[in-house]
Parts: sequence; C-alpha cells; structure tokens
Amino acid sequence: MERKDVLQPPPRKPEVFRSQVVTEEFLYNYGTLLAQIKCVDTGETNLEGAVGQAASDEMIRTALSTFEAVTQHPVLLTLHHSPVVDCILPPLVSLVCSQNGEWRFFSLRLLAETTLLLVNHEAVAEGRVKVLQSNSAFMSLVRNSLLPLYEKILMEPDPVPVYALKLLVPLTEYSPAFIRVLEENKLVPVMFQLIMAHQDNVLGNVIQNVISLLYNLVAQKDTNMKLLYEQGLVHYVSNTIVETAALYLEVEDKSRLKIANAQLLLLLDILHCMLKYTSGIVRVVIQAQKSGKVGDTQMAEDLLLLNKPLTDLISLLIQLLPSEDSEIFESASQCLSVMVQLYGGEGQDSMSQDNMESFGQVLLSKKDPKHQKLMLRVIKRLITSNEKHLESMKTDGDVLIQTLKRLSQDSSSTTDAAVVSLVREVLNTVGH
Repeated sequence: MERKDVLQPPPRKPEVFRSQVVTEEFLYNYGTLLAQIKCVDTGETNLEGAVGQAASDEMIRTALSTFEAVTQHPVLLTLHHSPVVDCILPPLVSLVCSQNGEWRFFSLRLLAETTLLLVNHEAVAEGRVKVLQSNSAFMSLVRNSLLPLYEKILMEPDPVPVYALKLLVPLTEYSPAFIRVLEENKLVPVMFQLIMAHQDNVLGNVIQNVISLLYNLVAQKDTNMKLLYEQGLVHYVSNTIVETAALYLEVEDKSRLKIANAQLLLLLDILHCMLKYTSGIVRVVIQAQKSGKVGDTQMAEDLLLLNKPLTDLISLLIQLLPSEDSEIFESASQCLSVMVQLYGGEGQDSMSQDNMESFGQVLLSKKDPKHQKLMLRVIKRLITSNEKHLESMKTDGDVLIQTLKRLSQDSSSTTDAAVVSLVREVLNTVGH
C-alpha cells in the first residue's frame, strides 16, 4: 500500500515564537537573574571562586546580550512594560555604576534605549498609567545612585556620552520634575562643556542629544533659565544655529541633510522658546507699568541685553524663509517675528539686497494671508525702527517694492483687507 505524505503544519513565524518565549513571567525571571548579576558585580556573590573569572564574565555578558536581543523587538517590551520597569531597569541602573567598564557601557546603552522606547510608547498610548513616573524605586535609583556619577560618565570617551544623554532626554521630556534634579546635580554646565568638546562635529550624536536635552529644559516653564543664561546659552545656541544652518543650506548628502534639517528645526524651537520667555517677561513689566504697578524693570532690561547677540541671527533667519521645507519656514518666521518685536531693526544687514529678495520671494510663494501678514509686519517693523533699513529699501529694494505693488494689485480683489492695508503702509513708508 502506497504511503501518503503526511501534511506538516506550516513553520511558525519568528514573532510568534518570540512572543511565546518572552512572556511576563520570563521578564520577571530575567529581572531576578539581573539582580543576581548585580550582586556578582558588586562582590556580594562570589561566583569567580566557583567557576573562575572568565566564566563569570561570560555569564554576565550573555545575560546582558539576551536582553539586548529582546530590545530589538520593541513590541515585546511594550506589551510587558510593568516587569521591565519594576524588575529590569533598577538592576540595569546599578550595573551602570559598575567598576567594570564593559558592563557599565553595556548596561547604560540598554537602559537608555529601553527607557526611550517605553517613554515614546507611553506618550502615544492614551489612558496608559505612566509606570516610569509612578515607579519610585527606578526614579530614586537614577536620582540617588546614577546622577551623582553622571558628570564623570558624560565626560568619558565616545560613545559613552551619547547613551548617557539618550537616557536624560526621555526622562526630562517625560518628567519635568526631573529637570530640577539635573540642576541640583550641576549637570547643566556639563551640557555646554560637551558642546565645546564636540563642536568640530556639529551633526554628531553627542550634539544632537545635547540639543534635544536643551530643548526639554527651555520648553519647561519651571526651568531655572537664569542658570542656563549664566552658562552661555545665548552664545552656544547662536553658534550652533549658524553652523547647522550652513550645513543645511550647503550639504548635498541626503542622509546628512536629513540630520541637519531635524537639528535646525529643534534649534529654532529652542530659539523661539528663549525669545518667547524674554517677550513674556517684558510684557509683564509693560502691563504692570500701564496699570500703575511696579514691575521688575531691571530683570526685563537685563534679559533683553543678554539676548541682544541673537539679533545677529536676523539675516540668517531671513535667508531660511524661502526654504522648501514648510516647517523650516514656519519656525524661522516665528523666530523672526518675535525677534523684531523685541529688537526692531537691530540687525545690521536685515534689509540687505539679498534679504529683501528673500522677503519678495516668500511674499509671492506663500498664498496664506496669515503668512503674508506676518512677513509684512516684519518688514514694516524693520524699516520703521531703523532709518538705515528704510534707506536700504528705498535705494536697493526695487525687487521687493515691485513685489509689493504686484501683491497689492493681486490682493485688491480678495477679501483679506489686512494684507492690502499692510502692503500700502509699507509702500507709503518708502514713498510709493
């Protein structure tokens, strides 16, 4: 009798196999193993006497590599976030404090990547309990055991600072109260030291992560901005914007262009936060004066003086306006708007021929009346607050003036009277 082939079940997909192995119980047990490894590393458990140094090291290396393999599949961690935060992150923090350089770096990398993954997941998971914030054991370990060593860790050779910063970025984004802990541990000055140490690689991972961390700080209203200014915030932000913008405008390599684009956007966000912070302080003082109260005039004046070097960026912001990237335009235009509100025509070359051509190009390409009005208000503020800029537009601004006349004719049939009114105000100011 002829034997029939027995149908074999189809092979299981790797993700199905992984999900059956990496269960909640597996992660809890792995956390227990990691806690034992911590004891081996600190000498509480003497494994070397039983199996020797080489075998002991290989066990630790294998255990850490096991979790590294798990982190390559983020869904496994996000499905079981509680055991990861409760049982795995705390011993990883302890291992970052190890005297063994290999374990310290390996654990720091795993800790940073896992924390970033969990924070990003919780940020988009509506209604999810914020387990990182609620886990006081993990946060206490970071605050009390890890951060006191962080200045030394951040100043170690690459790539250690990259992963050290990668851990701070999600923690400061996720928990604004954590910013105060950074300040207390005197880590703000170290951030600026890192910028100096890596200024020859402005698109490198260290600078990228410092900028992300800096944004988290300036975006929070409770941050000690005075401390940031004392450490040279204006100087470092201004220089880094100039260098990044130069690469953004000149680089041809697509991968580097993408990095420069993202970094420039974040830097412009930082600049906007700084300008809005200053604008808010000035506004409070003006409102107090109008109501007959005493405002902190000295603080407002000091802040305006501290930020004044930022006016050197006005020409660069104008040159960024015609960017094909709409986000770059939005960010640059918002920064420019607040800048000229605060400082008027302080920028020496604000109405150079190239800059006026940029204004003209944007006024024609941006059809949204909101964008047109913003540009027109900037131009009006520049030429009415500085006689030099007014003369520049009168003598060298033919292209911009013709653009305004064309815009006035095109806009006369539209319902947006504000655009027409602003165009006429600017033209009247220059004698047309």
